[in-house]
Amino acid sequence: MEKDNKIPRRDDRVPGVFVGKGKYIDDYSLEEYTDGKGRVKKRTHYNGSWFCVKGDEARARRRLFLSLTLALILGAALIAVQVQTHTSAWAFYVILPQAVALFPLLYLALGLFKLPYRLRPMERGSYFMGIIRVCRSSTAILILCAASFIGDFIFRGLSGDWVYLHADRLYLVLLGLVLLCCGAILWLLNGIEIDERPNHAYPQPKNR
Repeated sequence: MEKDNKIPRRDDRVPGVFVGKGKYIDDYSLEEYTDGKGRVKKRTHYNGSWFCVKGDEARARRRLFLSLTLALILGAALIAVQVQTHTSAWAFYVILPQAVALFPLLYLALGLFKLPYRLRPMERGSYFMGIIRVCRSSTAILILCAASFIGDFIFRGLSGDWVYLHADRLYLVLLGLVLLCCGAILWLLNGIEIDERPNHAYPQPKNR
């Protein structure tokens, strides 16, 4: 009977393959090897494509670290927006989108840890949970906060109150900062060229 070398899908996973890779588990397999003491052990082997940064590495690194900086500013501004008191704060079509934007902000924060700051070849899971996740989260935040920004003007039009207090101006400035950071992050990360290469292009270490 042929032995199944696929990574187990239950809790008895092999060390080195964590639950977060479940979506990309078909990219991995188990293989046996003999260590220096003659003992037979198992290790994980990555079988999928490698995703590599190509082009000017210094430029790519600058874009990655600038994206990280902008993401931190974005997070601080979005949290400040939630606690900011302003005239349109009771309008649900203004408050709801910016509140929902906290969820993609959480995913964006998780994606920052997976960005290829060292420009090493990325496994498929690392690529999608890093660059792709940050881009998608930034897009979601951009759309939601743009809805709140437009909603504020709709509220003004419906209520006929066009008097902007200091808190109202600060609220719009913070929302504008969030939108600007999202747009800049998307521009920076989309400007990094990624090349998908076959698995054999990068030999894997013997112990993973």
